[in-house]
Amino acid sequence: MVNERRKQTGQQLLLRFEEGSDLRDRLEKIAKANGRSTTAEVLLRLKKSLGEDDNASAIDLDSIASRIEALKEEFNGNIDDVRADIKAIKEKLGMK
Repeated sequence: MVNERRKQTGQQLLLRFEEGSDLRDRLEKIAKANGRSTTAEVLLRLKKSLGEDDNASAIDLDSIASRIEALKEEFNGNIDDVRADIKAIKEKLGMK
């Protein structure tokens, strides 16, 4: 029986693991348990991770925009308070 490999397509990436790292062994065990090749497992995890980062970025931007709006309102309120304080001080000093 001849072991035929299907033709591999796509771009290749050479990946080196840190010396002493068990990451490759862990990935291989997880891939086998999930019925996938190590490459398929790595790609799945990368896609998921990058997707989460994209979502996190969108959430972070929304959060930042909301915080900026809240700070603008707070700042405008503080400015109004400062103006009122200045006006009261001027009136006490007899200034217009």
